[in-house]
Amino acid sequence: MAKFVVVLIVLVLFAPDEAQQPKKVHLIGFLIGASAPSVAAHKRLNNARRHVMKTVKLFFTLAILGIFCAAAIPAQEKGQEKLGKVSFPTSCDQKVQAQFDRAVAMLHSFWFQQGEKAFREVLERDPSCAIANWGISAILIGNTFGGNATAQNAQKAKEAIQRGHLIGAKTERERFYIEAISEYWTALATARIAREVARRCI
Repeated sequence: MAKFVVVLIVLVLFAPDEAQQPKKVHLIGFLIGASAPSVAAHKRLNNARRHVMKTVKLFFTLAILGIFCAAAIPAQEKGQEKLGKVSFPTSCDQKVQAQFDRAVAMLHSFWFQQGEKAFREVLERDPSCAIANWGISAILIGNTFGGNATAQNAQKAKEAIQRGHLIGAKTERERFYIEAISEYWTALATARIAREVARRCI
């Protein structure tokens, strides 16, 4: 019986209807065998109820945020595992082949900064890997849906292409890749010049 009364009191207190609050207080007094509380006691009860509700809401909000944060951390740590597998044979040293494939996977996954860093690390480990310069200049294009590459990236790409030409591609396939990306950046620079000339003529 005691448990039933406690449950009933909780239900009465936390019912959403504010207009019936005075009746609820009298009902609680009846349930516990006490006289009806004063107006001051009624206000204190109301304030306590609001405080409890705010605390409960805050608790659930923090709990939900904690769940999302806990889920996000493993996802970031395991993000590299979700790149997928890429096979891009090169004439570079075999010790950098796996890293090169990983960099190409980053290129296709829009991991621009990480991918550029990965291609540069390949080049550091094997300075004769000309095709790594293709990767650098390709990933510097960035998101083609977000607008053209910046002037800074265009300069970095130009330097990578020049370095690739200087090193020299070891296979015809790799030479075609480097020439293709060179043509892209040349065309982009030409288009920028044409737009600038047109803008000045207007």
